[in-house]
Formats: sequence, structure tokens, C-alpha cells
Amino acid sequence: MPDSQDLKERDSIGFFDGVWLLGSVTPDEAMMMVQHESELVRMADSFANDHDEFEQILDAFEYSDVESIPVRLKGVPEAGELFGWADSAGSVDLGGLEAGVSGLSYALAAAGCIPAASCRWHPGPHSWAPYPVVYVSADRPSVARLQRHVKAAGCGFELDGNRPELLVLAGPSVAHTMELARRLLEA
Repeated sequence: MPDSQDLKERDSIGFFDGVWLLGSVTPDEAMMMVQHESELVRMADSFANDHDEFEQILDAFEYSDVESIPVRLKGVPEAGELFGWADSAGSVDLGGLEAGVSGLSYALAAAGCIPAASCRWHPGPHSWAPYPVVYVSADRPSVARLQRHVKAAGCGFELDGNRPELLVLAGPSVAHTMELARRLLEA
């Protein structure tokens, strides 16, 4: 775990520069984030025909960008809900994080860990992770408490040779990382 004074003096952790730390997150705040994220992912999944559309819909939510919603949905009455959520007045604030990993980031912060970076994975060349990940700083007792939940959710721990001071929590899909967030908050 980084020294608290060290964190105050710099805006980087594990060679991730320009990061902002979630700081102290209560279990209630984390649960609210997990619930909001779950609703956004459920909506995206119910309207998307493929992974590209799923990504476009989540981008619309994250950036309050109605234009990101797939064109084929613009005339579909049932899709009106998507446009309301993507409109800045209806969108949910994920705290600058991505749907699929925001809830886990908040759950880890509520558990006393320090999330440093996250990515849900994106199609194309702009994704820096091959699957959903959250990089975290945590002490051994915290990791020991997380271990059975990580396994039960179908996720795993990894190490990144470029950032050896951080632990990587990885899941094969956002469904897995969201399940891990739910399990951590229940525990």
C-alpha cells in the first residue's frame, strides 16, 4: 500500500499518471454505484445486437452522447429509455469510470483498497486491456479477504510486469466483474 502522504504529493500510482483516487467510499455509496451500473449494462445488453452496439450504447451513457446510440435504434419506440439515459439530464454519473468496472472499483475502495486504473475492454485498437480489469493497491489481509469472492465470481488475480506494485483483478466479462462487486458488497 502506498504511504498516504506519498499519495497526497503526487497524482500517480503504479506508473498510472494523472489519476484521481476514489478516496473514502462507504458501502452504501458503492452499492448505489453497483446498482446504477447494473441498470445501464442491463439496458445496453437488452438493446444491443452485438458487442459493437453494446459498446456504443455504454459510450452514450458514459459521455451523455445520444449520437453514440446505434442508428437502427433511433426509430424504435422501446429504445426511448436509452435516449433518456444518454441525455445529460438522465445519465448516471459513474464517477468518470466505465460501466462494467465502476462498481468493482467502488466496492474495492469501500473494502479499503486503492483502485488505480480500470478498463472494461473495448473492440478495436483503443483498448489497453484485453478483458475487464481493475488495477488496485491492497495489503495482504485485504487480498486474503477478497480471494474467495474473486474465485466465486469467476475472476482472478494477475500481475503486470510494468506495474509490479499493483494487483490486477480481471474477469472474462463485465458480467463477472459486476458479480464480483456484488459479492464483495454482500460480504
